[in-house]
Amino acid sequence: MFLIDAVGALVSAVMLGVALPLMQERIGLPSSVLLVLAAIALLLMVYSLAHASGVLPARPARLRALIAFNIAYGALTTVLLAAFAGEVKALGFVYFIAELCVLSAVVWIEIRGL
Repeated sequence: MFLIDAVGALVSAVMLGVALPLMQERIGLPSSVLLVLAAIALLLMVYSLAHASGVLPARPARLRALIAFNIAYGALTTVLLAAFAGEVKALGFVYFIAELCVLSAVVWIEIRGL
């Protein structure tokens, strides 16, 4: 579970921190907001990778914490999309809705794995 989460968080961090800022005018969300989301995704990646690699023990309570972090990240993303709805372009909404769908699937898998 933790390895899947780490890979997903890495992909999100790269997209949010590198790819999307390069095309910010097509996304609409300010680059500063994208970078904050990228930093959070990077922290989640480190947390997940530490557990996947055995540096930290992969206990059920730690997986529950990861699930809570992922849900909070999804909620924050949703709030930010609503707050910047007037600026976010169609491509931005498509990207973030896709990311939220993938995140929801990962959370569902993690919950089933408890």
